[in-house]
Amino acid sequence: MMATGSYLRAEEREHWDPPYPESAVDEAQAELVTIGEAILGGADPQETSLAGVRRIIAISDANGGLLLDSEELDELLVFLSRLTATVGGEATVVCDTVRELVEE
Repeated sequence: MMATGSYLRAEEREHWDPPYPESAVDEAQAELVTIGEAILGGADPQETSLAGVRRIIAISDANGGLLLDSEELDELLVFLSRLTATVGGEATVVCDTVRELVEE
């Protein structure tokens, strides 16, 4: 939404520049798919989440650090929590560790 400005009215988008390229969003989304597929495929939720989030942080850092603001972090944690719980993992541990990593 931030990359496209879809939350803005048409007249507001006329003088609006995206904060980061839409390709950065595509890369981050692809990483989320990779994380999900790996965990659902039997990979360790904590290790997989941390490795994937490190890659998302790198994508964000390469684009001004704007991809992981507080709202996006909250959404990421909900995703990881649900995913981890689905495979019987410790969602709280995974989310606390990811939050610490992102907030460093």
